[in-house]
Amino acid sequence: MQNKYELKITELKAKYNKNEINYDGNEYVEDTTNLIFGQERGTSAFLFGLDIENKGYNIFIESPTGVGKMKYINNYLKEKVKEKERELFDYVYVNNFMREDEPISIVLKKGDAVKFKNDMKQYISYIKENLSKSFKDDELSNKKKVAEESLELRKKKLVEDLNITTKPMGFEIVEGAKGVFMLPVKNGKTLSKEEYEKLPQKEKVEYERKSPQIQEKIFEVLTKIRGFEIEKEREMSTWKTTVASATLNVATKYLEEKYSDNDKIVEYICNVKKDILQNINEFLESSHEEVEDKRRIPGMVQKENIMERYNVNIFVDNSRTETVPLVMDVDYSFENIFGKVEYENQYGTLKTNFMKIKSGLIHKANGGYIVFQAKELLREPGLYDTLKKILKLEECGIEVSKDYRMPMMLSTLKPESMKLDIKVILIGSSDIYNMLITQDSEFKKLFRIKVEYEEEAEMNKENVKKLCMFISSYIKDEKLLPIENDAVEQLIEYASKLSGVQEKISTDFAEIGRVISEANVWAKRENSNTIKDDHIIKVFIERKDRINKYDKKQAELIEKQVILIDTEGEQIGEINGLSITSFGEISFRKTC
Repeated sequence: MQNKYELKITELKAKYNKNEINYDGNEYVEDTTNLIFGQERGTSAFLFGLDIENKGYNIFIESPTGVGKMKYINNYLKEKVKEKERELFDYVYVNNFMREDEPISIVLKKGDAVKFKNDMKQYISYIKENLSKSFKDDELSNKKKVAEESLELRKKKLVEDLNITTKPMGFEIVEGAKGVFMLPVKNGKTLSKEEYEKLPQKEKVEYERKSPQIQEKIFEVLTKIRGFEIEKEREMSTWKTTVASATLNVATKYLEEKYSDNDKIVEYICNVKKDILQNINEFLESSHEEVEDKRRIPGMVQKENIMERYNVNIFVDNSRTETVPLVMDVDYSFENIFGKVEYENQYGTLKTNFMKIKSGLIHKANGGYIVFQAKELLREPGLYDTLKKILKLEECGIEVSKDYRMPMMLSTLKPESMKLDIKVILIGSSDIYNMLITQDSEFKKLFRIKVEYEEEAEMNKENVKKLCMFISSYIKDEKLLPIENDAVEQLIEYASKLSGVQEKISTDFAEIGRVISEANVWAKRENSNTIKDDHIIKVFIERKDRINKYDKKQAELIEKQVILIDTEGEQIGEINGLSITSFGEISFRKTC
């Protein structure tokens, strides 16, 4: 008579109809993620989260490891983004001529960043070429010569007029290379230093008495001369500006008309024109020095080229982006995600400029989606807090880590932020989700969609068939030995065991794949042409044998009666118990 508490052997096995299994090893699915089953509820929530555009509806996917769910999510996203219709933009940084430590961000239509950069390059090249023609060496030299001669005549006239006044007072005013100075005169003869020293003390005192008056008059003349020089420089500058403006106006008008629909570009082009005119001398010198620069010794410190002021830094280029951006990256460094400003060592000081601003994954994903592993995001200092910050502000420039340290003095940049339109997808365990939801008050406001994926599904004909298709596809993809039907049945039993319920089947395809790979090794060691059920069983036996040190030790202590367990009779106040202890991958019984 069977004990009512005794279980039959059939009650310890998976409940499925073996006759429905018709494994022939010929069914192949290129993308095994399409075989994942039992995730209808999770997929529905995921789809809703992707479709809603409102702020704060970022997604947290609570998913157990394995199953290839990451691959499934990624492939699902790749298909989803193809359906999305969203206007994409390019982003560039240009020089801020008023505040060079605050580079300007400009938004352009998709594909226009490269065009704008080339247009600016051609614009500057055109100006350099045509300004060189406008300022021919002989013409420029003649203009300078005329201006210099005019200046010298006016200076000479001032000195002559001054001498009319100073000579009766005993001084002659002389203009030399070092400026204007006075010399003592006696009896119409200019005295040398030695002759002056030989004069009676009374005469010297008289010269010294008159000297301040003469110096005052000289100062007045010098002031006038400086005024003449400024006037000359202004006239030369006005002339250069007039000549340059004619060339600049033609090229500038073309660009302004071409980008008339972008106010920020029009403003920038106008500022470029003003900057060139304000620095026309340096601009012309830079044009003449280009050939010389090419001949300089490598590594030699060079003078900053003014032409670099008019470069365009392409920050994000979507010209070749055919769908909505989708970024899935494994490098969780701060700079990789949020961008950086590069520096160049100059005499022990790190320097930079707007051309050294580099984009991060966040910027590249703008207008689309970015996927993070929550565990990795939380592991690196500053990543999660910075991500929250930009999601709240809906804009992002170049973020700097709070832990960022530099050994030398920096000339820092504060690049203008760009508007951010992005959906973040976090993938993590239930423990991470519970930790964030309870300890971070802002988390729920930013990640309002929770997606849950199941660890098991119903043990039915359709799901068992998908598992068999996975086995067939996995073997072909990994180039393993063929597998026999009995071995497939062992794998189905194992999938049910993983779920912990007879009527369920685990969705952890990744673990199933690992078992097949290990069984393939045992089959090859036995020179078998196929993977048999014995090889599957061998996997489980060897796995346990590799990591069951503590289980063996427990059995040994019981056998040697170090641990005593009474199995008969009764004892007041004593209870025999059995606990399950886990160490890593192994779980074993522990008597107490």
